[in-house]
Amino acid sequence: MAAKGKYKSGLEQLVAQVFDANKMPFTYEDTSLRFIVPETKRRYTPDFKLKSHPNLYIEAKGRFSAADRKKMLLVKEQYPKLKFVMLFGRAHNTLSKKSATTYGDWCDANGIGWIDLKEFIACPLSLIKNKVGLSQSQPKKNKRPSRSLAKP
Repeated sequence: MAAKGKYKSGLEQLVAQVFDANKMPFTYEDTSLRFIVPETKRRYTPDFKLKSHPNLYIEAKGRFSAADRKKMLLVKEQYPKLKFVMLFGRAHNTLSKKSATTYGDWCDANGIGWIDLKEFIACPLSLIKNKVGLSQSQPKKNKRPSRSLAKP
């Protein structure tokens, strides 16, 4: 029998009523079928590339969504010879309201270089080189950006 409120749409409810009216026994959503989504080819266009470092790409992000994070992991995995640095408007923002993980923390955990905009404005090239290992000095792990502009 077509119970009201059991169905997800008015159309489904109407179909159930027609089955009932015609004394056609049926079940509703009692089977779950697994399926595989076929491969989807996508295209990623990085924001910036320094001419002096052709294997280095800079991706500027204000909001760092779950889809962006997934994309960056896939691109990093599929292009291991390239270097990526995330440049965040606010690297101390958390991934979501319920998360304590910041954008920078996520990058650290996933081996992706990152820079906060305020630090980048002060001395962009040395920070970028430091984040991807293009200079002698190595970045400190889990260091959050300062709230004031860094001095070069």
